[in-house]
Amino acid sequence: MKWCSDCGLEHIDSATSCADCGGALTGQQPPAPPVPVAEPKDHRTEVIDIAHLDDDQRLMLPPLLNGSDIPFEVDGVDLIVASVDREHAELLVAVAADADDDGPQLDPDEDRALHSATGAAPADWETPVRPTRSGLRESAGWLLFITYVIPVAIAAVAALVIAVVVLR
Repeated sequence: MKWCSDCGLEHIDSATSCADCGGALTGQQPPAPPVPVAEPKDHRTEVIDIAHLDDDQRLMLPPLLNGSDIPFEVDGVDLIVASVDREHAELLVAVAADADDDGPQLDPDEDRALHSATGAAPADWETPVRPTRSGLRESAGWLLFITYVIPVAIAAVAALVIAVVVLR
């Protein structure tokens, strides 16, 4: 076997010059290129206070954080995340916190107009309609679906396309 002295491409013995770059061929394999040294990762961590979350809300955090590929550790009322993930983790803590509150109240007049248009009327016009806890959990399920299942499916399709292109 022969190798190009310029680009290192391997050739058959009968070749006289590199088919890729036109360089001279030698009988010695060029040395392997140096392996790049990885930059040290930022291992700083940040602490996010989650004392304001109740038990149900805290149970929502791991799937939300895992679905966003955020490594974390919970230490009592502290959520510990990498510094680079702090902002995203705080948003997910806010999602978990909002999932259990009463949510926004509808204006009674808007509520009355909505029900008049649909033909349905609640028993008490003065009580605003609020999202139920299970309805909010379903919303959190959609958030998990959007942040985890869809990207995984897209990655699987992309891997399949790449495999088809490479195997051709």
